[in-house]
Amino acid sequence: MPTFEIPDGPTTVELKRTGDAKNPGPATGSIVFNVTNKSSDACDGRLGVVVSGGSKDAWFSIDGDRERTFDAGETQTATIKVSAPADTAAGNYPFRLRAVAVNDPDNDHAEGPVATAQVPPATGAPPPTKWWLWILIGVVVLLLVVVALWFAFSKSSGDDTVKVQENKTAGPVPPPPPPTPTSHVSLEPGFDRPGLDIQGGQTVANARACAQLCVANEKCVAMTYVFPSPGVPQNGACWIKYGIPAQAPNPYMISGVKVSD
Repeated sequence: MPTFEIPDGPTTVELKRTGDAKNPGPATGSIVFNVTNKSSDACDGRLGVVVSGGSKDAWFSIDGDRERTFDAGETQTATIKVSAPADTAAGNYPFRLRAVAVNDPDNDHAEGPVATAQVPPATGAPPPTKWWLWILIGVVVLLLVVVALWFAFSKSSGDDTVKVQENKTAGPVPPPPPPTPTSHVSLEPGFDRPGLDIQGGQTVANARACAQLCVANEKCVAMTYVFPSPGVPQNGACWIKYGIPAQAPNPYMISGVKVSD
């Protein structure tokens, strides 16, 4: 029987592309798993990532020490960081977390559930500027201004007086309304923010749907979503909050804080 156990946890990490269309950066993200020493003795374990499909070993790294000591019955969290190159095609890239007993690496090892790194489509490059079109528009506008000035000065002085009086009676042009502020939720995979709930327990499809509930509620400044997992209470539930509670590590949850765009 393997010394280590990696129970079911989050199965998807949505990567975000960095940079811009002219200078694209890698698509990055992270995902958190639990690793438990099931034996009655302390044991040194080595953590690694097993890739499959189109995934590459160089994309994945373990946050902190890859080799660490587990006390008897102890559970530790393992954060896998993902960084796919800028030229990686959009799609799903599978991988697993692996825990190996240092004293018997060939026979004593365990692998977690298959997780998927979702790489989004790349941002398209901006279209080339049609400078000649802007020159043509400028010439047309200039001609229209010249024609308008010619008609204006060709009118009689009496007509000019009437127009001045009409302009005096007209009220000032009101300023345009200020732009409506926008916001979004910055997600925090692997963390809970307990307390300060506006309402809770509303079942939604995923963490993004929970974030949209927070954005739509002007009182909401933070949220927590429970991953749908067997044996986890209130799985699939969304909790929106009127304050920002302290973070608490929890691999079955994802939290977020509302920030202005």
